[in-house]
Amino acid sequence: MQTWEKEKESSSRKGKKKFITRDEEPEQYWQSAGEREGENPMKTPLPYIIIFGMSTPFVILAIAFANGWIKVPVR
Repeated sequence: MQTWEKEKESSSRKGKKKFITRDEEPEQYWQSAGEREGENPMKTPLPYIIIFGMSTPFVILAIAFANGWIKVPVR
């Protein structure tokens, strides 16, 4: 019997529970040691670097439009 079949069988025996808790979730699905222990992933600088990096082009475009460096075509 496959592992997922065993899990499906055991979850169907428990009732109609629509979610799993952290204790029931397999350890392989946790992505880092900090997340495994329940730490907030926003404590590390990486998410802030990603957010800043993705928003930088839009900030530059907004500044360029505001200063008139980019002309907006009028229809």
